[in-house]
Amino acid sequence: MSQQMLSRWIKRENSSSPVPDAANGAKSVANSHGNGKARSTPSSASNASSIDAFRYSATAGSLTRSRFADKLKGYTVGARKRPSSEDDEDAPKKAKSIKLTPLEQQIYELKMQHKDKLLAIQVGYKYKFYGEDARAASQILNIMYIPGRLFFSTCDDLYDKLAYCSIPDVRLHIHLKRLLNAGYKVAVVDQNETAAIKSTTSSKNKLFERRISKVYTSSTYIDNEDVISGGRFVVALSETRNKENAVISLVAVDVYSADIIYDEFEDNFVRNELETRLYHVDPTEFLLIGEISSETQKALDLFKRHTRESATRLRSEARAAKTYTQIADVLNANLCDQAFDLVTKLPVSVQGCFAELAEYLGEFELASVFDLVDKYTHFSSVHRCMILDANTLRNLEIYKNSTNGEEYGSLLWMLDHTNTQFGRRELKRWVGRPLTDREEVARRADSVESIIENYQSAAIESTVKLLRNCPDLEAALSRIHYGRSKRKDTYMFLKKMNEILQFYGDLPDAYVQTNPFLREIFHDLKTAATSRLKDFRNLLDMVHSPAAIDDTSSEHVTGYFNTNFFDYHLIQQHLDNISEVEQQLEAELKDIRKTVGRPGMGYVTNNKEPYLVEVRNTQVASLPKDWVKINGTKSVSRFRTPSGTALYRQIQFHTEMLQKECNDCFTRFVKKIDEYYLDLNKTIRHLAVLDSLISLSVASSLTEGYTKPVFVDAPCIDVKNSRNPISENLKTSTRYIPNDFRMSDSEGRIALITGPNMGGKSSFIRQIALIVVMAQTGCYIPAEAGSKLSIFDSIHTRMGAQDDIIKGESTFQVELKECSTILKECGPRSLVLLDEVGRGTSTMDGFAIAHSILRYLVTDRSPFVLFITHYQNLKSFNRFKEVKNYHMGIQKIGEDIVFTYKLSAGCSDRSYGINCAKLAGLPKPVLESAHQNSARFENDWRLKEALSLAHNFRTLTDTKDYAKLLELAQDLA
Repeated sequence: MSQQMLSRWIKRENSSSPVPDAANGAKSVANSHGNGKARSTPSSASNASSIDAFRYSATAGSLTRSRFADKLKGYTVGARKRPSSEDDEDAPKKAKSIKLTPLEQQIYELKMQHKDKLLAIQVGYKYKFYGEDARAASQILNIMYIPGRLFFSTCDDLYDKLAYCSIPDVRLHIHLKRLLNAGYKVAVVDQNETAAIKSTTSSKNKLFERRISKVYTSSTYIDNEDVISGGRFVVALSETRNKENAVISLVAVDVYSADIIYDEFEDNFVRNELETRLYHVDPTEFLLIGEISSETQKALDLFKRHTRESATRLRSEARAAKTYTQIADVLNANLCDQAFDLVTKLPVSVQGCFAELAEYLGEFELASVFDLVDKYTHFSSVHRCMILDANTLRNLEIYKNSTNGEEYGSLLWMLDHTNTQFGRRELKRWVGRPLTDREEVARRADSVESIIENYQSAAIESTVKLLRNCPDLEAALSRIHYGRSKRKDTYMFLKKMNEILQFYGDLPDAYVQTNPFLREIFHDLKTAATSRLKDFRNLLDMVHSPAAIDDTSSEHVTGYFNTNFFDYHLIQQHLDNISEVEQQLEAELKDIRKTVGRPGMGYVTNNKEPYLVEVRNTQVASLPKDWVKINGTKSVSRFRTPSGTALYRQIQFHTEMLQKECNDCFTRFVKKIDEYYLDLNKTIRHLAVLDSLISLSVASSLTEGYTKPVFVDAPCIDVKNSRNPISENLKTSTRYIPNDFRMSDSEGRIALITGPNMGGKSSFIRQIALIVVMAQTGCYIPAEAGSKLSIFDSIHTRMGAQDDIIKGESTFQVELKECSTILKECGPRSLVLLDEVGRGTSTMDGFAIAHSILRYLVTDRSPFVLFITHYQNLKSFNRFKEVKNYHMGIQKIGEDIVFTYKLSAGCSDRSYGINCAKLAGLPKPVLESAHQNSARFENDWRLKEALSLAHNFRTLTDTKDYAKLLELAQDLA
């Protein structure tokens, strides 16, 4: 290799950028190549047959060649075009035109129309990725990469062919999931005609026609039965501003369950309201419409960082805002009349979000989700429920634990004993939105009690059996609605629904069920089975079960329907055509037997080639010359006669036409099922409610000591021997210590809790809040019988210390923002948890802030408050009847302390932080120094406090301010 060529080679190596992060998509891969210059686009597709070559990344190919040298014929270094050594490397190069093959031309035209997608292109029995898509896909899928040209728009004189990688067609969906989880949008390009049909048409000498059949992202992939408990929402979000706050419009769609959530709300610069909605919806994809402020973008970035496992990356796509006329046109084109009337009554900004989602989902053939008006939910107008905000969901570990973000160790994990995915989604909604209407709470709690008492009754026991190992009927119904259901899944849906309807249809009217809510559900299921869905049940009789259940059988498509199917005559016509040709082949076989002199000869099938004539090689010379040899071995050869070849082509043609007709019939069959969508969906929702109630009954009875609380009107918390439901269900070696606790107007609405570090204060206040959430969800609580609770309309928490790096906020700033929100939103029926307010700053400033917040809560807002503090001087607030002091107990053994984890009345004398330091294993010299400094600091503090009191006492007596003097005396007491 000449010095000049080596220099040029090194220059190419150094200029090649590494493949970027997959979340940036294939477009970023393309733009990052070479020297980082943007790719130029050909002026039109018409001159694309003579265009610039692809640029090659030498680094990407070198490892592949070393590992797969035997598969890289034609791609080795020696086979590449050698640049002329006489060229000046700094001289401007003339772009070299390369004539594209018909397939490359087809790929180019598809890619120019879909630059934002990876294209999986069907070529025979494989799906191939070409050019820049191949490089990105090969790295995500860890499959062999065949180097070649990457781009159409830049000069690459090293290769004549396109780079590519390939996957078997039978493993398409396995690889699709990996690409989607990496944040890509993937289009599947299928061959629209088969070789058999093509050979009988005028296009037999032309390239196979290929079109995009499906487009997927992580939130729109519904073609396979995935285990998805929380759904996969795609969120459209827009933002405007009023004088002080941002006004955010949001529409979230889960195409998997067909749930649609919309809202418009004001939000402060912290974006608490947005964060709350994101935690409830848990989206996997965002459409950001128009200009989005930096505060909102930071909130989205923070959500992405905290809520998604590394295996799944959230997609974000910017969309230009539409005019009002454009919004109206999109809605009119994509929504049914009922949906159009509903959406156009909403604020224009919300309409814009609907329009963007309708247009976006239309690309995936999923826009029909908006026709399901009964699935629409206004987030802020949830009837008779409290919406737990993001802080409360995190701090109480409602959905995920705070240690590693997994579900294990959360309240949902503890309560979830559902049998179905749709039941689990219903339970998650209940847990995140506890009821606030006393009658509704009592109705659900009474239902749980009834199930516990009648668990072995025919109705409950059979319901559990029906739901066990039940497919996700809600998701299956959604796929049917979109026309994306597979044959086996459709059959399993029909079979399971018929099994369910059969049971409830035959349920005796005399069934004894004392609970009115359960009786109402069972009655509606019986009515659906015997009237509204009576004709639906007949659809199962049209399916041939053996063919439907075996999706690997050759009969799965053509033998799916039996003669009961309403359009079976159309299928029968093609079967008759095939039968007629088969008879002609049998007649042809008689002539073949005479020719070879073997009366017992029959056709053989070899290597998927049917209707072959097999003869010994010794007989080949005597056969007619126009017989066509198909294959053979050392001893035999296999032929077809000219007429046999023609007949076999007819068989292939009629078989392909039969499959096409069967596909059309299946499409009509699925549409017929979809006509019953509303009644089927209502039935499935009833089953989800039953599954959730049964789950709560199991959670209520699985652990000893759970009881049904008594709900009262007067504000009250009165629990006896209460425990933390999560802590006692985790596998720990220690037994959880129970505690009694009472709060009311007469016994104090604010509990000021002090005590040593690690003494169980935070766990205790979480325990009380979790008990309230469980009770208002309808579950039993971990406390003795006779425990009383009133209904709370909101729960607010300020716990833990964390810096918000993405938002550029300190621990103290985060603390104050959360406190500010709580003080604005809490009321007399709120439960507020405040853990060590003021610890993020100096002692004096922290004490002043904690003192002011506590006073404000006492005098202005009057919620129920659990207030943890290490500021001993706050104990003086017990002069207010609303405040009562508590502490977590200890036992002193010499210089050591033992935590009792028992809540006791009164204020703790100290926090015992040095003892905790000893338990943490700090060196002995450090501990001794800390003891000395602690005693000195305490003496200094007491001296300053005494001087301050003396000064205040003298001032008040001189001015004769007896009211203030009395207050000072109460503080001293």
